[in-house]
Amino acid sequence: ILAGALLVGLFSSALPFWLEMVALTRMPARLYGTLTCLEPALGALAGFLFLHEILTGLQCLGVAAVIAAAFGATMTNKPPVPSPE
Repeated sequence: ILAGALLVGLFSSALPFWLEMVALTRMPARLYGTLTCLEPALGALAGFLFLHEILTGLQCLGVAAVIAAAFGATMTNKPPVPSPE
């Protein structure tokens, strides 16, 4: 049981996190942020396709609000200003 739990933990959390960190180092931050904004929608789509879960209208509105907020934060983020030395 412990080996199975370790594999589930590895493939459900550690591996995706590591892959996101690798992707973040190889692409512009704005593009990464834009792609990350789509994660709630992809999660809802996976729940619909694989688990046959149907979101209510309020839940869809919540997913849309999270996506809009993350997208807005990504697009309005300004690069850091170098400090004068």
